[in-house]
Amino acid sequence: MHELEWDSEHQAIFNWLEHPHPSCGLICARAGTGKTTTLVAAYKKLHSQGHSPLVLTFSNSGRDTFIKRCRSHFPELPPPQSYTFDGYALRVFAQHSGRSRLRPRRQRPDVLANLIDLAMNEAIGILNDSLLEDEVRIPSDSQSLAMLHQFIDDAKVSLSFNTPPFALWGELDEEEDEFDVDDALMRLGLSRQRYRLFKRFENARERLEFLAPGDAAFDLLREPEMIAKDLKQLGIRWVLVDEFHDTKPVHEQILRHMQAAGVRMLMVGDDAQDIYEWRGLTTFSAFKAWEAQSTPFGLSRSFRFGRPLDQIATRLIKPLGSPIEVRSKASHYTRPKLRKTEHEADASALLEDWQATGRSLSECAILVREADASKPIEDALFKAGIAYRMEGSRPYFLRQAALLCQALCYLASSTPIVHDSSDIDAFLALIQSPAWEISEEQISNFQKELISTDHENKPLYRLDWLPDAYAILKGLIPAPMAHLAFVRIKEEKVPLAQRLEELSEQLNLKPLVALTAPTARAAKARLHLLKTLIAELGNAGPAAYCKEGLKRRQRYQQFNKQRVVVSSVQQAKGREWAHVILPQLGDWVLRDSADAANERRHFYVAITRAREYLTLLANEQSLAQSPWLAEIGIK
Repeated sequence: MHELEWDSEHQAIFNWLEHPHPSCGLICARAGTGKTTTLVAAYKKLHSQGHSPLVLTFSNSGRDTFIKRCRSHFPELPPPQSYTFDGYALRVFAQHSGRSRLRPRRQRPDVLANLIDLAMNEAIGILNDSLLEDEVRIPSDSQSLAMLHQFIDDAKVSLSFNTPPFALWGELDEEEDEFDVDDALMRLGLSRQRYRLFKRFENARERLEFLAPGDAAFDLLREPEMIAKDLKQLGIRWVLVDEFHDTKPVHEQILRHMQAAGVRMLMVGDDAQDIYEWRGLTTFSAFKAWEAQSTPFGLSRSFRFGRPLDQIATRLIKPLGSPIEVRSKASHYTRPKLRKTEHEADASALLEDWQATGRSLSECAILVREADASKPIEDALFKAGIAYRMEGSRPYFLRQAALLCQALCYLASSTPIVHDSSDIDAFLALIQSPAWEISEEQISNFQKELISTDHENKPLYRLDWLPDAYAILKGLIPAPMAHLAFVRIKEEKVPLAQRLEELSEQLNLKPLVALTAPTARAAKARLHLLKTLIAELGNAGPAAYCKEGLKRRQRYQQFNKQRVVVSSVQQAKGREWAHVILPQLGDWVLRDSADAANERRHFYVAITRAREYLTLLANEQSLAQSPWLAEIGIK
């Protein structure tokens, strides 16, 4: 998009910038309409009026895109003051924390990461010590820690625990009514254990005096005078907000403090792309929170895709209640196609046809509803010899469920072999089971012995020590468990599938896998993956299973620029491809349900990633369960 393409919708925004009343403008811009480019043009206009606007975004990629667009379209302008909300909060604390309640020490990234893990491990240790023998212990392997850190960030972003009956800094029994807390947690769909973890982490963080990016915005809410002081010092009269549909309560409250400090605002986003309800926490719409006090604007013409996809997208989101439709250039066509097939996870034939036309696989993307449901797609691509890369997540054979099965394979093998670093990751995932009855300190010692770092802080795996680690584990655990895991698992008189089922039940692997899932839907997908992989191991046997897994890991690591992208819908936001393929239509709920609005937004994001072609793969059963397709015009 360039200046010659501004239409009456853009001109209305630019005219308002001359006389902004009320002092807040809210742009609802549909997919591909040039949201960021429009905001860049607004930045230029305000700069010509003598202002130096502050630019805030939800994500790092959004901030980087804004800066790149400024350089590309208007190289004569000075670099914008552009931050994520969390980055801005960190900057404010760095500049003005002398009188703040918190006086965090500035730390190198690696030291900060260690402090974050230290606080989380301290919180996990306290909680695990309080659990009963039959309760599942919270794991502390690297993958679980990442999931728990994500939960902490999500809780802060949504301000889930920032209002009564929750008391942030006190003990449960001292300051809170347990019945009120339980009712509130039930409404949020969270467990008491997760809430206790949140509080323990916050207590540890305050004691250790550090601010991670997700913590800073949360803490800044309690310092409105610091926000006002920073805006005055910088001479900020305007704030521009990109990705406004992703703005969550903690960021929205920061904007409220800025508005109270007297600044004007222009915010742009797409209310139909608000899909972060997948976080499983407080439902919130920034558009609804600000629409009553803002001048509304709309951008409806997409520069990404054409007809009839624009009409399909409009029909899809119409029940959501937003007045802004989707339109496109009359000469631009994006061809949606519904392909009926018995194997709705297999997109290999489509991709082979695409390559036969001389197009690159890197122009294609396969989008799945849940990342943890990607195994059938990955299997089909591997079988067809088509190179792919996962966007925003690991391939399924490197996720927790697969690593646990890889460790079971090692235990069940009569002659176990260490192949690569994933065998160490598998061992560390396995020892998180509470059934081993080993301490957090022993787990930490295993991690230190198996993985060290070089002078660049890159991990170094000691593959030669892994057999010793299994031998030490055998000596640490109770005798009955040692017999089951190291002796009975190898008894060939009993079917392997039965032995695997016995061991996985004794190790509580199912709760272990489900515990770190952000939503019930994700937990269901992870449990299904674990069940599938255990069945495959039981059918193939340890030797064949390990050989196949090694082959997949080696092929995936081979560098190939001609690779199709496999991504979840959440990770695809802000991206676009010439050809988008939506397999496994049965994973969607394209019919009226309790979660219909959220499903419409997810599907809208998925289909509007396509520039030229959109293909849906469905069998007869999934078609029968998806009446929305006919309603919106996909045939």
